Amino acid sequence: ICMETVSGTSEDEELGIGTGQIRTYLLAHIAKAGTMDLRVDGIVLPASAWLLAEDGKSVRVSAAKKAVITANYEWISETPIVYQFASLFAE
Repeated sequence: ICMETVSGTSEDEELGIGTGQIRTYLLAHIAKAGTMDLRVDGIVLPASAWLLAEDGKSVRVSAAKKAVITANYEWISETPIVYQFASLFAE
């Protein structure tokens, strides 16, 4: 069994377009806490202006209507989980 965890960096990942209200935007990867840089129309938002979900899979933020929301962050793949295991033995 080989279970591998990979990591990387996401740069200028477009999350969506602002609606003028608080919305949840899904991330392409699981963000590492403390590494996110969130931008609205290229302007960096302070960390107090948005909230990363506890599982690192989404972010809640409010942005003006039609504003482009992007993110830069380091990510890690989901921890591998074995749901089933089968083995066959033959003589």
